[in-house]
Amino acid sequence: EKRNLFDRVKCLVVPDVPALLCQLEGINNEVKRLSLLEFPATRIFATFETEHAQRTILNCLSVGSRDVKRNDVLRIQDPKHLFRTRLVLTVKEAEEPSTIRWQDLSDRVWDRFVKMMMTAFAWACSIGLVVFTVRLCHHRSAKFAAYAIAFFNGVFPEFAKILVNFESHPSEGSLQTSLYVKIAAFRWINTAIIVTMITPFTSTLSSGSNNLLDGVCEIFFAEIVTTNVIKFADPMGFIERHYLA
Repeated sequence: EKRNLFDRVKCLVVPDVPALLCQLEGINNEVKRLSLLEFPATRIFATFETEHAQRTILNCLSVGSRDVKRNDVLRIQDPKHLFRTRLVLTVKEAEEPSTIRWQDLSDRVWDRFVKMMMTAFAWACSIGLVVFTVRLCHHRSAKFAAYAIAFFNGVFPEFAKILVNFESHPSEGSLQTSLYVKIAAFRWINTAIIVTMITPFTSTLSSGSNNLLDGVCEIFFAEIVTTNVIKFADPMGFIERHYLA
């Protein structure tokens, strides 16, 4: 099937059916290749028929993390519960199967730490860019700064989702925690700290166009307007429904 120039450009952004079929064939071939290899087990998941059986196993095998690191075999009541008669296992109740990020389970702690530091650096750079932009807008008018703050508060969550996708998390709960911390810290700094930094001390209680109280009122009004406008307009939903679909 011949495709025009528009369809070729569109495929660079949104893969069409032939491109998706090629990706599926590549994934199937990769699965077949990996099924022929052997990998060391990093975590083992056990299922039980009853809740009582699960609790019994947890009570018999669970010990403190310090005892596991020290391999304190005296903490185990029955020597038969030791792995290979000499190792203490780390046993805990697993997350729900749907919340486990299976591809990240085998990542080392150091790899996860490096990825977290990279995303934290990108988060800090975004904070610096926002401070610079809001400061420029504030030099012109407090209203411009307020709308800039509201705009960044609405846009940053999408950027934070992209950041956390580069991180390695064993479960969706850990990923959502990282996402919440980034968004909450950004909005706190963007809404409260930046305003305090860019407002002169003499304008804290004085009256005027750029005083602190008027700036806070402008931020509240801008948040009310921009949030509702974005929700009602739903630009990404419009693009997904009428173009990408």
